[in-house]
Amino acid sequence: MQHRYCYGSIKYILWIIPDILLKSRGPDHYKQVFNLHFVNPVITIKENFDFKESQEERGARIMTEQPVQPKLWTTVRDLLPSFHLSQESFIPTAPPNARNPRHDRWMGLPRYLDGNEEEEKSHFGPTEYAVVTTILDSPEMRMTMYWDVPGDVRRRAGRSQVQREYANDVNGDIPPEWGIDLVIKGGTVNYGPWTDRQRVGLQNLFFPRLYKDAIAAKPLEPGDTRTATAFRLFVELKDSIMLRIPVREESKDWKFKRRLDEGELRAFGWLDLKLDEGTISNDMAMVASKAGYDNKLQLDFRNCEIRTSVNNGLLLKTDQLAMVGDLPNPLQWNGPRHWTFNLTSRSPKLFLLREHVTLLTDLVGDWASGPPQDYFTFSPFKYDMNLRFTDFEIYLNVNDGNIINNPSDLDDNTFLVLKGDELRSFVHLPMHRLRPPSNEIPFTVDVDTLRLSLHTPPWSTQASFLEVADIAAVNDFMLKGKYKYHVATSPDLVDTLLLDILGVNLDFTFYGVLIRYFLIIRENYFGENLHFKTLEEYKGKDQDSTAVVEKPIVANGLDVILAVEVKDSFALLPAHIYSAKRLIRLDLANLGLDMRFTNLYMGVWI
Repeated sequence: MQHRYCYGSIKYILWIIPDILLKSRGPDHYKQVFNLHFVNPVITIKENFDFKESQEERGARIMTEQPVQPKLWTTVRDLLPSFHLSQESFIPTAPPNARNPRHDRWMGLPRYLDGNEEEEKSHFGPTEYAVVTTILDSPEMRMTMYWDVPGDVRRRAGRSQVQREYANDVNGDIPPEWGIDLVIKGGTVNYGPWTDRQRVGLQNLFFPRLYKDAIAAKPLEPGDTRTATAFRLFVELKDSIMLRIPVREESKDWKFKRRLDEGELRAFGWLDLKLDEGTISNDMAMVASKAGYDNKLQLDFRNCEIRTSVNNGLLLKTDQLAMVGDLPNPLQWNGPRHWTFNLTSRSPKLFLLREHVTLLTDLVGDWASGPPQDYFTFSPFKYDMNLRFTDFEIYLNVNDGNIINNPSDLDDNTFLVLKGDELRSFVHLPMHRLRPPSNEIPFTVDVDTLRLSLHTPPWSTQASFLEVADIAAVNDFMLKGKYKYHVATSPDLVDTLLLDILGVNLDFTFYGVLIRYFLIIRENYFGENLHFKTLEEYKGKDQDSTAVVEKPIVANGLDVILAVEVKDSFALLPAHIYSAKRLIRLDLANLGLDMRFTNLYMGVWI
């Protein structure tokens, strides 16, 4: 069985085996350990030019072909291997009249293709422009492989604390250890949707998926040989490592189509995650229990910074980013799967622009792209995401005209800042239907005390004369939302976003200048100025008007329905522009606000 891509290329390897036999943690004979030290490792994905077709494609083609009576020379040649050509085994044996456009391509070296043929027939064509073949480039890496040589199951005369903890294990005790530990010191890791698609192909090559129900293992009897029931992959990241995620930006296809026709190569989008240190732990069950296979994924990153291709600037900065994923698989091969991810972040600062949301949407779409799921092999999934942010700050840019030079510079931008001690959010992603025409994603956001403040640069008049930057606070803030979207794209289809906001004890100091900033929020995040621009781009907009390409309609319409209800609130109307010493106080027992945004109009009801 062949595969289109293969791994390779490590510059230098130094083998170190300091300990071969160690004492095992459980009642096993011993632990065997191999230590490897890699200097300047480079792991890449290279194209397999001998690849012609997969076994599934070959089998489907053979089943549809008409049987051909073999000739005498063909029969004699098959009996004598010396008559075979060197590349004959890789050439599909299709009759001359059976031409498949998918396989009717140049099979020789790519260097002999001209420009047009290379763009059309190369595996790295324009449809896969977000391709980075180097997965890892690091100055140093260490790998430790270990496994316990299993002993016999002991009699359970009296159970210890450890045995009670592993009572559901088939061994009745702590299982034999088996795993790989990796330590990566510095360097760059490139892993995105394209790399993940190659990973799936290689994984299916070495570990084909069996469309067959699993059988729960029975507990071992005393005297039986113990079994390793789990495999652990532990990765430790040190010395400031960079993780880059290349992304195909489907939302910008309309902009680059003319440039591709002119022969220009398209750059891909990206997200860069830089961290000082971190750990990744993946525990995979090797033996099924009555509930199926219990798999867990844990990530813990310290001092993280996320930058994007939107503006080469900072998107997120946090002291700690951790995730715990529970990924169980049932015994039934196509049974429903319910995966849960718990994400926590400490002291995050999020500098959010509308184009960041578009980039993340393209990332999800690129990762989920691929051939449609087959009906006979479909498995339903449901994903739950629990988010918890402590001491968070969310910066919403309210610059005029969405003109931004330095997106995270507090001395150069005006922000409306959302702050709080703790934010809890829940998102449910239902993927339990096969090729649904539409889908619905519910989500919630809870904050005990949410505060809103206005940050202005030092050269602003508000920064010089505004006495208090905190302008609003609300208790028991709750946001309940539901996003319904259609899979197809058409001018007749409209996606719907429902938002219900509840709160208690709203304290709002309503300066007159805030009306202007709230209108800018609408324009920069929901209106006409979705794409930010630098000052130089804004000045040269009129001079370069001939290069503007009209954007076609490539997305469905969006209908946003917002309902706000706040109880026991009061609003302060200052008598002066920059001071609230003299004011008018409005006490409101119940405040209701309904808003609706569509592509055609905006409505407000109070």
